[in-house]
Amino acid sequence: MNTSKKNTGFSLIEIMVVIVILGILSTVAVPKLFGVVERSRERLDLIKLWNIKKAVERNLVGHDYSVFTSISGATTGNWGDLCKEACTLDMYLKDKSGMTLFGVDVAQTTPRYRKGTANMDESYQNGFLADVLKESGFEVMARCLLGRGGTGGLRTCSQKPFESRSLNTKISEGGVAAMHNGTYSVKIKWQNVGTKKENGQNVSYPASKDVIVWIGGDWNDAGRGKYGTCFSTLGDSACKNK
Repeated sequence: MNTSKKNTGFSLIEIMVVIVILGILSTVAVPKLFGVVERSRERLDLIKLWNIKKAVERNLVGHDYSVFTSISGATTGNWGDLCKEACTLDMYLKDKSGMTLFGVDVAQTTPRYRKGTANMDESYQNGFLADVLKESGFEVMARCLLGRGGTGGLRTCSQKPFESRSLNTKISEGGVAAMHNGTYSVKIKWQNVGTKKENGQNVSYPASKDVIVWIGGDWNDAGRGKYGTCFSTLGDSACKNK
């Protein structure tokens, strides 16, 4: 009886074929996997905007919006916002450009941050803005914004406010920082603004207590992520760049 065993194994050609197949699969699967991860990060960043929206609406409860003056240190021309009638939170929330919570500069190698419309330290230490940032998970950002900062008032922080590449890279690399020379702003405004007559003049007022939170320019020109996410709580219609 022949008990010898036949030697088996892979030939060099078979091994090379397997390597080639694995290489082809990796060129297809890895980018697709990266896209899934980044799309998820964009969605998580959008959820952060919703957290800000809910925090803003909670902290606006009980206020007389017509005399709301909780924005300290707001100035004309600050981050592109103009005091139409008076530098009050209510006036900023009526404007199509909204009120800036904070700005992000991604033109540099490391993203840096700047105070928004309310550009005084007290706004980020106490009261409305401090509460909004704390309740929405941006307490580290509030502390980071305190003080004079470095060049141009820009600050580096130990914690990034957003995770997706779209909100941490330049516009040329697929980011959304198309405005203000490589920066973008996190903004809020009333979602529904009505008009009524007072003393013979048209006066704007919030028709509901809902606000929009978005990243970009005006409320209907929000930034869109590389993987399609429109960074606005208003939804996809807020992004012009379809």
